[in-house]
Amino acid sequence: MTEKARHLPAPFFYFFADSYQPPGPETEIYYFSHMPSVSRLVAELTHLRSSFEPAHLKLKERLLLQLQDSPIERPATLFALHECLLFLLAHPHSAAFAGMTQTLLDKVCGGIRKHIRTSGKEGLFEHSGLGGTHVVACFSFELLQWLLSKFPGKIAFDSFGATEEQVSATLLPLLPWPLREHFSEGEHHSSTHWMDESVSPDRYKQLQFIVALYEHAGMPQALRNRYFDQLEIFVDVDLEALPGRSEIRGRKRALYFHREPLLRKADPALILAEKLPPAVPMKEKEKEQLLQSIRWQLLCLYRETDPASYADLNDLEVYDAGRGMDIVLLGMDAPHRHPLDTYIGFMAFKNRLPYAYGGAWMLGKMAKIGINVFPSYRGGESAWFFAQLMRVYKQVFQPEYFVAEPYQVGRHNPEGIETGAFWFYYRLGFRPVQKKLRDLAAKEYSRLQADRQYKSSHRFLEKLVEDEMVLVTDGGSALPEGKYDTSALSGALTKYIRQRYKGDAQKALRESVSALCAGLRISNEGVYRNLLPGLEKIALYLQAGGGIGKWNSSEKQDLLNMIAEKALGRDSSYAKAFARHERLGTLLGKLAAKK
Repeated sequence: MTEKARHLPAPFFYFFADSYQPPGPETEIYYFSHMPSVSRLVAELTHLRSSFEPAHLKLKERLLLQLQDSPIERPATLFALHECLLFLLAHPHSAAFAGMTQTLLDKVCGGIRKHIRTSGKEGLFEHSGLGGTHVVACFSFELLQWLLSKFPGKIAFDSFGATEEQVSATLLPLLPWPLREHFSEGEHHSSTHWMDESVSPDRYKQLQFIVALYEHAGMPQALRNRYFDQLEIFVDVDLEALPGRSEIRGRKRALYFHREPLLRKADPALILAEKLPPAVPMKEKEKEQLLQSIRWQLLCLYRETDPASYADLNDLEVYDAGRGMDIVLLGMDAPHRHPLDTYIGFMAFKNRLPYAYGGAWMLGKMAKIGINVFPSYRGGESAWFFAQLMRVYKQVFQPEYFVAEPYQVGRHNPEGIETGAFWFYYRLGFRPVQKKLRDLAAKEYSRLQADRQYKSSHRFLEKLVEDEMVLVTDGGSALPEGKYDTSALSGALTKYIRQRYKGDAQKALRESVSALCAGLRISNEGVYRNLLPGLEKIALYLQAGGGIGKWNSSEKQDLLNMIAEKALGRDSSYAKAFARHERLGTLLGKLAAKK
């Protein structure tokens, strides 16, 4: 059994700049002669993994063949080789090389499973998401429903993270009346002991029982999820019986072969301007399979994101960014959509292997972007990939600027400071919002350019990452006027409700929805009921911002279309319409300034 670990929360995105530099063509591989033979071969292969010099390509092939014929038993060697092979498989130079790499990867995965079976413990492979291990973590109610339906018998209840008092207080009201007294007054050591005796000793059936209690509780979805989360239910997903992350693949597509050095630098202005091809045509079954790969990759790494767990298949699109890179955009289903902004997640696949994940929170002309390249693929073409990702979001949703939050560039993020993430974003054109930080960064960057041996101190970098960084996509250097975000708008809204309604939020919502319906001339009861979820999400902002009384008919119709998309259609369509609605952006900008 693995040590328990909670999944990372959805907003926890970070990005590490490439720190690995490949050897030059003249490099002789003699550094590892002191190591045991197999470890030496793995170290040499890892050292050469991102080099595409002709001599090194032949050497990599020879190393693969040598390793294929060598016994590999040490856990540390197996794991290091596994991670190296994933990188090589994502960056092959020929079909034959890809085949050799896959063959060796299969051998390594078999060796890892055998080691875990024979030793009886996961050891170094714990929390790796590899085949033969177990994932023990907390996940959302909806993801658990999906897991139970897709993989019956392969997922089981492990334990409650909440205290026994919290578990009893939460579960007792959900039990059928005849069972409540037995649960509360029976001689049971714990809730799990009660389930062992009263439900089943089978942990899979126990999990089914708990989920069914919530399914039939009759609570509103948001309330149900909140109470469910309070239990902190740890589940055990058996990756001995199910695929590990080594086996996860994206859509079927032709491989891209790297026959020249990797792209270490990128010009975002050129890449953003390059016309994006249309979305790849996808059948519903193909979308379902792709979504399963996305969810499974995150689960294997103890992670979960809202767009993956609450995905709207009608709002899933795939874009081919070139060089074997597919970028999958994920919009969320209607019940889970944000009130005002739009959270469009993504997962990227490099030559079909899961490469990175994250998302963008779009609000009008702003896209707040967060990404995480999976560790196996760091040291590759991260700058090029990030520029391509912005290209996709830019051309699909038309934001005028991208925002990187302080955490991504190093604030309260030691690894971000250590890897110099600030300078990664800076080289891509991002600049601090505050002028004093822009001036500091410009002076320091000049010093870095003049002296290649110079490195910014950690203390200095911690000063630079105090605030957001922004990239203006039209090539201009001026920061956008009237910038706003959901935090500023929420503060302004709270102030408005306190001042005008003495804190009565329900009255404020009723009156704002009524005023919006009048302004949009929504009088049909059926139309009103269908659009109500969308109306409630935006009405208060409009009312607090001065209303739509002076808007022209075209602006009102565009707003009505947006509301319909938020309530009934695709959240991505809502985001596109929002970016085009100048009047709405102006209203919200002024409202945010009142916070």
